[in-house]
Amino acid sequence: MESIDADQTAVIQRLSEYGPIFQQEHRMQTYDDMDIARDDISTISPGQSLDVAYNTSIFARQGGSAYSEPARQALDIVASNPGSEISPDEMWKQFCARCEACGYGLNDNLTEGPMTDLPRIVNEQGNLFAWIDSHIEAGTLGEAEERLRGIKGIATKIARLTIRQAVWALDRESDLRDDELAYLHPIDVQIARIIQAVWSRPDIEPRENRDEWAQHLVSACATAGVSNIEFNQGAWYWASEVVDQPSSALEDRQIGADDVGSPSSESIVVSGEVRKRFKQYKTRHGYQSDEAALQALLDAVER
Repeated sequence: MESIDADQTAVIQRLSEYGPIFQQEHRMQTYDDMDIARDDISTISPGQSLDVAYNTSIFARQGGSAYSEPARQALDIVASNPGSEISPDEMWKQFCARCEACGYGLNDNLTEGPMTDLPRIVNEQGNLFAWIDSHIEAGTLGEAEERLRGIKGIATKIARLTIRQAVWALDRESDLRDDELAYLHPIDVQIARIIQAVWSRPDIEPRENRDEWAQHLVSACATAGVSNIEFNQGAWYWASEVVDQPSSALEDRQIGADDVGSPSSESIVVSGEVRKRFKQYKTRHGYQSDEAALQALLDAVER
């Protein structure tokens, strides 16, 4: 496996600075929209925990994002009777109907497992996040990862993305054993490109050797003194939303800390309360997009 030099350490530290930006824009905002507080994530209902998973991690893959809303709609129908179990068969039936209504073609390999096997887990275990938390407490997080990974249509990347989200929401990274930290490193195309740019076309292809590279990223984060979660989130955010060129170009170059830049000069993290007030302003004045509402506010300031 590749070594970690001072320049690479600096890049890892800089990329991790984008982690809080990812958390605010892609997690806290989502939780706010769902009226869920991060501190309450382990006590929400089993159905709500499944809704969070469908809305954030389970369909976060190429060709999968379109299925998130039909999955949530199906769950809303099936879980409408409080206290009853979430029927896997009914979930699949309603999901198929929602997809047909939206004109989405069904990919059974991608969707049937998440729509039937995840409800089985919450029926057995309750809140999905509390279930993962119980494995953290018992030192058996690998068992949770293995069960999620074994669901057809989820596999390693989505299983670890779900675990990373849970560990972050529960604020339990410091409670993981060293051999469990690799579960915090889902490696998708963006993270793979970051690896290729930081280690300059490594001999071992990241997505074909996820376990080896996840362990290496754990070592790299330890050397750099950064959170595994913040590095993984920040690296994805930078490659997806900050770099001013197609992320595929990262495969053919090596990046340094100066290339990454600092989020403090490029991004503004706002509180959930400010976002809530902005949404209220947007709704009250009938603006159809965030951009239109923001432009109106800027125009008002300039007048």
